[in-house]
Amino acid sequence: MTEPKLRFKEENGVQFPDWEEKTFNDIADYKKGPFGSALKKKIFVPKSNSTVKVYEQQNAISKDWRLERYFVTDEYFQANLKSFSVSGGDIIVSCAGTIGEVYELPNDAEEGIINQALMRVRIKKSVINSMVFKCVFDKMISSEGIKISNGSALKNIPPFADMKKQPVFLPSLPEQQKISSLFTELDTLIQSAEKELEGYRELKQGMLQKMFPKKGELVPEIRFSEFSGKWKKYELGDVLNDMYNGQTPSRSKPNYWNGNVKWLSSGELNRQTVYDSIESITEEGRKSANLRIIPKGTFVMAITGLEAAGTRGNCALLGFNTTLNQSCMALFPNENLLTTKFLFQWYKNVGEEYGITYTQGTKQQSYNAQLLEILPISLPTIKEQNKITCLLEEIDNLIVSQQQELDGYKELKKGLLQQMFC
Repeated sequence: MTEPKLRFKEENGVQFPDWEEKTFNDIADYKKGPFGSALKKKIFVPKSNSTVKVYEQQNAISKDWRLERYFVTDEYFQANLKSFSVSGGDIIVSCAGTIGEVYELPNDAEEGIINQALMRVRIKKSVINSMVFKCVFDKMISSEGIKISNGSALKNIPPFADMKKQPVFLPSLPEQQKISSLFTELDTLIQSAEKELEGYRELKQGMLQKMFPKKGELVPEIRFSEFSGKWKKYELGDVLNDMYNGQTPSRSKPNYWNGNVKWLSSGELNRQTVYDSIESITEEGRKSANLRIIPKGTFVMAITGLEAAGTRGNCALLGFNTTLNQSCMALFPNENLLTTKFLFQWYKNVGEEYGITYTQGTKQQSYNAQLLEILPISLPTIKEQNKITCLLEEIDNLIVSQQQELDGYKELKKGLLQQMFC
């Protein structure tokens, strides 16, 4: 095998023994869930003191053993499903849809059975510990991944006969313990950062629900003490000076593309401030499509967007001068009535719920100028708008900072895994 780039040493500085080659059959026992016919909905019963819980994919995906929907009688379990039982210390793996999510049931987890979309793993503790198993197993199923059209890969669990024969290189148990301790500490940091991030998001959601009037009302539930009275009701067109819809230069003209003029698409709107575009056009291309240069600081929204692509409801403030494609619209408010930053906060947090129409079933959102003009919007004074905007921006900055910290921990873990496991 290739020697890992990062290795631990013993306390006295001596290198641990060389890693040994095993197979996945050597390090654990595996059990796929029962055939669907053994777990038809007609056999499920309400939870009681004499029922057994059915573990599902969501338990593995959400890393939460407490999630529950289905139960079978203890009698049915004893007669038909006992070999599919799971309890604390077992590892469950999702095998359908979102494949390869691995979750070790905590020691206090309720005993139950796996359904047909799960695999149970019981590691051989004399050979491997659970943390190292999860590392090498994830690496194995990632390497077996199926390439999809966008160039990324889906995890794939090979057939049992093939999987069990797969080679795996393992350090000695003492070195495994050091590796396990490191990744346990990293996971604790990741979980803590995720919890803090969720707290900031919940804080913002709570503030939004209370700082903007509810639909049909003109007074928010909470506001700064120096402000009182009702907000004024408008249609969005009443408080805009202009709206501008972009275009796309001809793709058949090479001299229109890869120039010095930025060109932004709706998929790049990130609900924050966007600072660059993927594509650019030439000045000749800009003139051919009669495109305006939209200045830094402008609010831009997606007027079409696919739910599956994640572009539905996209918006951003521009951090640079750019042109726009036809799926983007720039809005220029009357700054005496509506600030750009308040419009941005209002739309991405409140305004999207109004007036959405669908041009292709429920799959594609589509706005046009006429629809935007009649969107209802309630506004306080400019002074109150600025106070609200500043508060929400502070929370946004906390969320961005915490997300960066979380991403940093995850990248560190990913890098260590690549260095420690060949």
